Parts: sequence; C-alpha cells; structure tokens
Amino acid sequence: ETRRQLGRRLDGQIIDLIVMMLCAERDKSGDDSSPASRELMARILDHLEECYSDPDLTPVGVADWAGVSVGYLHRVFSTHGKTFGGALRNIRLSRAYEALAFPGGDRKRIGDLAFECGFGDHAYFSRIFRETYQVSPSEVRR
Repeated sequence: ETRRQLGRRLDGQIIDLIVMMLCAERDKSGDDSSPASRELMARILDHLEECYSDPDLTPVGVADWAGVSVGYLHRVFSTHGKTFGGALRNIRLSRAYEALAFPGGDRKRIGDLAFECGFGDHAYFSRIFRETYQVSPSEVRR
C-alpha cells in the first residue's frame, strides 16, 4: 500500500477508536442503539445476504466494503448481540435449509449445496445444520 492509503486507513482506525471510547462511556451497557449503528448493521447484513455464497467472505473484506475498521465492525455486531461469524453462518444455514426444503428444486448433492452456500467443509456443514435444526440435511430434503 502507498503511504497515502496507509494514512487514510490509520485515520479511519483512530476515528473508530475514538467513537468506540465515546460509546463505551456513554452507554456502559453496550447497547448502541444509535441510528448510525442500526443503519450500518442493516447495510452489512444486506451485504452478507447478497454475498453469503462466497467462501472467502471475511470480516476484513466486509469492513473494507463498509469503510470501517475490522474492530469497529466487530463492535457493531457486539452491540447488536451478534457476531460476524454467527450472523454469516445463520444466513448460510438458512439459505441451505430453504434450498433443501424447496419442493421440486434441483436434487444437488448435499455437499455441493453446502459449498454453494459458502461452506468449505461438508462435515462441518452437516454437523452445524443438525445442531441448528435438530435434523440432518437429508431429512429436510425428504
């Protein structure tokens, strides 16, 4: 990166830290219900809904897309009672469930469907699917 890019990134991170400190002082409970925080969270969740199938979707990439630091991204999720990973996993699981439950949908192999929903490991997908829905992916398909 050039010095100018590094300077802008550092400026953004300093601003994010100041905002986080002010928010922490203002509201010790951690509930940041400011309109700006709600709007950013909605934008990020919309982005995750659009890009959930990308197996390389990361907090770093989403923070860059949103124009915030990674730390601030995690803070926004935290103040809304969520984590980045948990939100993305829930979106991916929901899309997989919809695809499996859709009557007349194509009969892709479950591993292929998991990959299309952004999961890189079929066994991990099957395990968390069962933990979340108390049924296996193949049982939903029936």
